[in-house]
Amino acid sequence: ISVTPIPYGKDNYAYALHHAATRSAVLIDAGDATSILAWCKANNVDKVTHVLSTHKHHDHTGGNHALVRAWPACVVVGGQGEGVACVTREVLGGQVLPGLLDGHVGVEVVAAPGHTRGSVMYLVTCADTSVLFSGDTIFRAGVGKFFERGARDVLAVMDDLHARKLPEHTWLFSGHEYALANLQFAAQVMPDNAHVREELARVSELRGRGDGGESKCTVPTRLASEWQVNPFFRTRCE
Repeated sequence: ISVTPIPYGKDNYAYALHHAATRSAVLIDAGDATSILAWCKANNVDKVTHVLSTHKHHDHTGGNHALVRAWPACVVVGGQGEGVACVTREVLGGQVLPGLLDGHVGVEVVAAPGHTRGSVMYLVTCADTSVLFSGDTIFRAGVGKFFERGARDVLAVMDDLHARKLPEHTWLFSGHEYALANLQFAAQVMPDNAHVREELARVSELRGRGDGGESKCTVPTRLASEWQVNPFFRTRCE
């Protein structure tokens, strides 16, 4: 099983969990059908079994209609009451989806109110690898805007992640490419944090900083790194 970012728009990411042996895939936040269908064709994907939507916003669900047309049996998953486009299965935090991609992938739903009331994240396990698809709830060195809930709700999400004691090697895949701006903010509020300075230098190089260099993807990051550089993760210890 592989995880592939599919960039689209100004800074959005969709993701594909790809099982090459069965030529099938699970998609996360399928916001742009054109980019996703092109990726599927290029990677010989014959079947999309599920679309996991973290929240209802169009830039994360805009491709759902086209994907369901292409694969009518595709299951579209979204938070209960969230109003995700084409949703066929609504879920709550704590629910576990049955083994996806021929049983190779397990998915736990993590409640994440804040950006929207019904936002969820998806904690995916495959063999000894853990991956958290966080949508617009958590970004590299930041969090999403609070549109429908408040800061206390997002802090509760941070506390929940801390209590879970997820493996430090857990990968974090977020919904947008915001790393550079977030780390610049983190450097302002935590000027003595050496980890932030190191990450800012690394991400600045990846993004090219407008000097003609090619901008490269900065996802994923390790969850362990977020406990070091994300000011919202560090609220309890700063």
